Formats: sequence, structure tokens, C-alpha cells
Amino acid sequence: MSLISLRLRINFVITIFMLIFGILFVQIVLSDFKRSVREEMETGNRITIQLIENFLVNSLQEKQDLRSKLINFLNATGRIRANDIKVVGDNNLIIYESPKSNYKAGRYAPDWYSNLVTPNIDEVRLNFLNLTIFITPESSRSVLDSWDELKLLVKVFFIFYLILTISLFWLLGKWLRPIKTITETMTKVNEKGFDIKLPDFVIPDFQKISTGFNTMTNQLENLVKDQEVLGLIAYQSSEAIIMIDNDKNITFWNNSAEKLFSVKKDDAMQSKITDLIKSFSQIKFDNDLNDFSSINQVLLYKENGKNLELSISTSSLIDPNSEIKIGQVFLIRDITEINLRKQAELELNNRKKFGNIVQNKIEDERREISRELHDELGQCITAIKTISQAMMDSTDTLKEKKDTSLLKKIHDIASGMYDSVHAIIKRLRPPALDHLGLIDAVDSLIDQWSIANPHVEVIKHFPTNIIALSENVSIVVYRAVQECLTNIVKHSSATRVVIEISSKKKSLNLIIENNNSKNSSEKNQKNFSNNSGFGILGLRERVESINGKIFIKSDKNNYILSVQIPIN
Repeated sequence: MSLISLRLRINFVITIFMLIFGILFVQIVLSDFKRSVREEMETGNRITIQLIENFLVNSLQEKQDLRSKLINFLNATGRIRANDIKVVGDNNLIIYESPKSNYKAGRYAPDWYSNLVTPNIDEVRLNFLNLTIFITPESSRSVLDSWDELKLLVKVFFIFYLILTISLFWLLGKWLRPIKTITETMTKVNEKGFDIKLPDFVIPDFQKISTGFNTMTNQLENLVKDQEVLGLIAYQSSEAIIMIDNDKNITFWNNSAEKLFSVKKDDAMQSKITDLIKSFSQIKFDNDLNDFSSINQVLLYKENGKNLELSISTSSLIDPNSEIKIGQVFLIRDITEINLRKQAELELNNRKKFGNIVQNKIEDERREISRELHDELGQCITAIKTISQAMMDSTDTLKEKKDTSLLKKIHDIASGMYDSVHAIIKRLRPPALDHLGLIDAVDSLIDQWSIANPHVEVIKHFPTNIIALSENVSIVVYRAVQECLTNIVKHSSATRVVIEISSKKKSLNLIIENNNSKNSSEKNQKNFSNNSGFGILGLRERVESINGKIFIKSDKNNYILSVQIPIN
């Protein structure tokens, strides 16, 4: 039955219904024919009886020879409707018998049909004088008429059935023609993939199927592509991905798992996850993996004696339809290098903190030394200058005038010592930074530098208002400007310097740019960019110690140094 097409099945169903309808129709027609024949026989029988009875009554009134007159009447009348009339006299002598019907003479309906349709009507006897009249209904002609009508109806029904069947078969073939295209397309989809699409159809129902099918294949195609991408990502992931079913059998084993555990995929797929982990790790757990939390670190022992620290994340695989757990997925990452990097970063941060502490201590010492030089040595030198000046002013004699030259030398030496000490104090701790603030201190530094280097044009871009800065930030920015100006003198022949200081809500930015004369040698450029000691490297350490960043961009035409410092 599975080999029969839908077209034949529909025709077969229609044929069954037509046969059932034909049988019901024949039964109705037979019942109607049977009723018609019976009514015709009964009506004809009543008319025959009434006719003969009326004749006999009239004949008695006329007092004529009744027998002869009856025979003559019957002979003249012939057959009365569908009845056989027989007159029997004394000694059962048949005096009269009606003639046979000439209507469709020699033809009769089949016996089975006659038995089915012929009504059961009793014979009627009329006794008149010494005569007996037998009136017997004869239904063979009526049955034959109904039989002929039935045959005609059956022929018409059969012709109608053939025409209907052929028409439906042709129409169904035309209407169901898209089904062949649909089945062929589904076969191609099964063989070639979801990029095969159904064409548009004229019939709306098939067009809906085409639209729904194409939409479904597009979604499935996108889903397959997504799954392929996800599968490719999972297989090529840097993390080892392992999937297991509820029986702890491994169902997925990616490339990173092969490298990490040195176990091929085919070998891993034949084992349980519990046996595999036990063979590599000292961690203890039951068969349900209850000792594994969502994130757990274990120590993996390799065969070559190398120890690796692993981060293992586990999660359950849940069927979205039934919400039943169907397995688990393990994400395993080698965190050995990460831990080493974290440890190195921790040590680096500790060194930065230590360096920051050292820089703070250095600044504190500079402040103390500067204060001591100013308070002690500065006062002593000032006293020497004052005394020598007073002695020079009080000399009158020639001998005293000779001593004046010596006093003047003492005064000049004391003045030189005072200037040197004052310069040392500024280098150790600029007083303007403590009294005037960062912007004014930098402005004063640039003005003094410009006096010593008049051939260099200095362009300043400073904000009118700047947010409050910590002492460390102010010192780092000041030292950065001081270091760059010093390097410009030592390693560059720049004629123009642009210094810009700007502040935002969360950062302070310093940009120093010079035109770096084209006559500078590559050696000087290299020295400037890679200055050691307390130069650029020292400045970089200062900036990074307060979580800042320093950027340097240098070529034969320009040199740009940018400092970005976060502000809390």
C-alpha cells in the first residue's frame, strides 16, 4: 500500500464512495420500483374488479343471457390493465381466458429481479350465478419496465462514474503535480543540504507549503551554519572542552584536550571522564563528580614530570524541551602561565610601590637638604658677605685699603657660594612648587630656561584653572618638564618647543613637542630617545609608579613626549 501514489489513493477513495452511493441509489430505486409495481397492480386489480362488477350489475337489470354477454364483453375488452382474467363454469370448465399481453412479448426480467420487485397480491374470485371469475394480477410487464429503467439508470451511472473518475484523475494529476516537485526537493535536501529551495506555486495551499518549507530550510541552514561555527570554535578553542553523557562517557573531545592530556580523540571517546581524570590528577571524587564545584583548580601530573595548574569549570547540559539533564560539559584551561604572569605582575607592582616609596623618600631628603642648605649654610654665607661688606665700608687708611681687596675677594667668593647653594636648592626642591603650585612652578622653570636659551622659542598652553593635584603628581609633571628641557639642550638643536598641560575629570595630560632640528645626528637622536640613568627611563619609572603612562614619538623632524596620569 505504501507504493500507491496519493493520486491513486484519492481516486480509490472516490471510487469507494461512488460505489457506496451507487448501491444506496440502486436500493432506493428498487424500493421505489417495488412500490410503483405494487401500486400499479393494486390499482389495476381494483379497476378490473369494479369494471366487471359494474358490468354484471347492469346485465342483471337488463335480464339478458348473462354468460354470453359476459364472454362477449371480456372478448371485446381484452386484457384489463395488468390482470389475467379467467372464467370457469360448471365442472371447472374454462369458458374464457384473457389473451396474453403483446407488450414486450417474449422478454422477461431476471428471476432474481422479479422475485425482488414483484409484489405479493392475492388472486380475486368473483362468483356470479354458476360462473367463477378469477382475476389474477400479472406484474411481469411492470417488472420488465422497471428492469429496463434500472438498466438505463445503471448505464447512466456507470458512464457518469467513468467520466467523473477520468476527470478527477486528470484534475488530481494536475493539482497534485507540485507534490512530485516537493518530494524531489525534499530528497535533494536530504542529499545536498538546505540550500535547495521550492519554487513558487499557483495553488495557494502549495504556495504556503513552499513558503513554509523555504523558511524552514533557511532557518535550518542558518542553524547548521551556526552549529558548524560553534563546533569549529569549540574544536579549535584554546580551552580544552570535554562533554559527557549521564553515564560519564565522553561524547566530545576537542583539539586542545588532545594537546593538554596527550590523548587522541578516538581513544578518549572510548573511556569515561572519571577514569581519565584519575589517571592524571590526585584529586579525589566520587563517580557522580560531586567534588567538582562550578570552578575548581586541580594539579595535573604529566608523564614527563611537568606540573600544570588547571582551571576546570563544569556545567550541566539540559534538554530545553524536557528540561532533563543529558550530560555535563567541562571547560579546562591551563593557568600555569597565567599564575606565573600574575605572580610576575604582583612582583612588578611591589617594585613600583617600592620605587614610589624610594622616590618619595628621595623628595623628602631633597626637601630636608634644601631646607638645611638654606637655613644653615645660606645664613652663614650671608653673614660672611654682610661682615665683609661692613669691613670694606669702614676702612680709611692705606693699609686698610690694601686689606679691602682681600675683603672684596671674600665677598665675591661668598656671593658665588650663595648663588651655587641657591641653584642647588632649586634643583633639589623648587620652592615655587611648594608655594605657587604646579602651573606657576612650571612657568617659572620655563622662564629661567628661556633666559639661558634665548635661541629657542617656547610656546605654552596652560589651563587657567586646574584641579587639585597630589604632591606626587605635581612632582612627576614638574620633573618631566625639567627633564625634557634639559634633554633639548643636551641632545637636540630645536628652535621651537611647545609645552601643553591639560586636565580632565580623571586624568592629567602633559605634551612636550620640539621641532628637533634636521642638523641633529642620528646618534643624538638615539641618545635622546633611549636616555638612561635619570633621563627618560627614570622619568618612565616615575610616571608608572603613580599608574601613569608615557608615550614617545620621534622622527627626524619632530619629537613628541606625552604623559597621561590618572587622577583620583
